[in-house]
Amino acid sequence: MSETNKGYLYLLISGAFWGSAGVFLALLSNRGLNALQVAFFNLGSAALFLFCFNLVTGGVSCFKIPKKALLRLVFTGFVSEFLYDIFYIN
Repeated sequence: MSETNKGYLYLLISGAFWGSAGVFLALLSNRGLNALQVAFFNLGSAALFLFCFNLVTGGVSCFKIPKKALLRLVFTGFVSEFLYDIFYIN
């Protein structure tokens, strides 16, 4: 598969996951979980999936991050994903 076709495939998969997120978030909220718990579950399951996917497709070398960028990545992930999930759920 060409790199362009892989990009289109990844785009379609991410769109499907993004579009179906609301359904799963509503189901978890209806089960009695609060916004913080749902956001944690959402990000935890995404992290587990991406970890496994990257391990299979790129190996251990894809987890190498420069130390200068690590703090920025953690902060950006927290602000852009975790807070977004909490606000989206509420």
